[in-house]
Amino acid sequence: MGFARELTDIDKALSTKPREAWRSVPQKMANRLIIHGTVEECVKQISQYVRLGITDPIIYPSLITAGRKSLEKLIKDFSRYN
Repeated sequence: MGFARELTDIDKALSTKPREAWRSVPQKMANRLIIHGTVEECVKQISQYVRLGITDPIIYPSLITAGRKSLEKLIKDFSRYN
């Protein structure tokens, strides 16, 4: 995918400042590899994958900044889209 240099930078960040390593992920890389954004933006992206034939998308929220209440809210927000 062409992210060798970026992975080197991320690996270095993980070994020096793991809690801040996410900052070293370039936007272009995040956009190509991760579904991220508001609930509505994520649902739109997931829906595109479903239209392409994905039958069981796995949603794995980032728990770095989310506490229990944030996770409960995330589940509630996504459950609107059955």
